[in-house]
Amino acid sequence: MNNPEIIKSLINTNQKQVDKLAIQLGIANTNKTKAQQSLVMLENYYNEYVTRLQTHQIQGISVGDHNNFQQFMITLNQTINQQKQILHNCIQVIEKCVADVRSCENKTLSYNILHKQLEKKLQNEENKREQKMTDEYASRSKLKY
Repeated sequence: MNNPEIIKSLINTNQKQVDKLAIQLGIANTNKTKAQQSLVMLENYYNEYVTRLQTHQIQGISVGDHNNFQQFMITLNQTINQQKQILHNCIQVIEKCVADVRSCENKTLSYNILHKQLEKKLQNEENKREQKMTDEYASRSKLKY
């Protein structure tokens, strides 16, 4: 790549990708927070029902009501496990977004290094051309006198 504009274009494209990933990361963090809150709510609800069941057992509870409590607790426990899986998935999305952001930032850093090297190379070439022109002018001037 001998064109600094191409590298600048790559840097800009990569920066746009970082911006998109940052938005996705924000959404993923929000989803994780909501999933955590829902999990806490479900666990509190489960604990509350355990306490209710224990209280009813002490006071006396019919077999049918006891079975209903048990079935409800099983269903609630399944819901808690599903919510844990949702939370786990949210964490995986966050980890992927973070890895993707780092990858893009590394690319941007590499592109910036390439851009600086190319600019330095082009500047050196320009300096050599100017020096050559100056030397030629000086040698012609000496020939005239």
